[in-house]
Amino acid sequence: MANRERGEVGARFRGEDIALVLDFNAICALEDHYDEDIDTVLARLDSAGGKRRVRGRDLRRVVLELMRAARPGTTEADAGDFITETGLEALPDLLGRVIAASRMVASDEAPSPEDPARPPETGAA
Repeated sequence: MANRERGEVGARFRGEDIALVLDFNAICALEDHYDEDIDTVLARLDSAGGKRRVRGRDLRRVVLELMRAARPGTTEADAGDFITETGLEALPDLLGRVIAASRMVASDEAPSPEDPARPPETGAA
């Protein structure tokens, strides 16, 4: 089951409830894989108003890293199967909710009613 306090978003995979989370480890893994900062990596998911297509391998890599916190043994094939089960049409909304729930990156998307609001920034460094 997803823990909203940790920024996790619930999903279904192979008949089970799973949690997706963009945590610090996922961010580091994505930055290492692409050799780019996380904002640039996440921009790969934006189809730029339909002007370009999102590459499947980029979707699969991001989903892989979002799954790994709760399912450490997740493979690229598992991530691909998750995308197939979820459906490409539902994936942008799901990924948007995961990014919005993360306390690791800024998001333009407001939290949905089922997701808790983020705590206020403290300004502490």
